[in-house]
Amino acid sequence: MNTKGVVTVLLIILAVIAIFAHLSTTDIEFSRYNGGWAGTSGFFAELDVHDARDLGSYNDLAGRNNTLLLVLAPNTSFSASEAAALRGFLENGNNTLFVADESGVANSLLEGIGSRIRVKPGDISSAEMEFWDYF
Repeated sequence: MNTKGVVTVLLIILAVIAIFAHLSTTDIEFSRYNGGWAGTSGFFAELDVHDARDLGSYNDLAGRNNTLLLVLAPNTSFSASEAAALRGFLENGNNTLFVADESGVANSLLEGIGSRIRVKPGDISSAEMEFWDYF
């Protein structure tokens, strides 16, 4: 193979790798593997120290007590059965549910558990940090 052929093959391989990397990081801003200022890697590292676990299903909450549940940046509305599982979790001696949402998706959960609190979609802003430059 000549030099042009080798260079062409290498460029194609690099382009495929770049496209794959770009398409596989759609939620990088909230990713537990993002070490930047917009990531959550430090937060999840601290959770790992305290033996926190990810849930595969809200039904996995059954039987737990004295447990803090974090619902972080949900991306789909909660079904009636998911809200019922979370309501049961709270009624079983668990008194802390922490919801972090900026889109309003968690409102279906809050309504389903009987809370009067609602999330107003939008960014949280601070006048004191208006002129800070993170870059």
